[in-house]
Amino acid sequence: MGPGNPARQNKFGSAKLTLNSTGGLDVDRLHMATGDYNGDGRDDLRQLILLN
Repeated sequence: MGPGNPARQNKFGSAKLTLNSTGGLDVDRLHMATGDYNGDGRDDLRQLILLN
């Protein structure tokens, strides 16, 4: 199964951003980072919130 295989497309669905915060959240401070954080040999996705 290559990356062009239709069975692999949209495996996880569309991205959706949902925020529920009474104090507000500056989404410009949110960043994504990839790496093998749990040591299983596969890339993981991590969300970072940059503070002042």
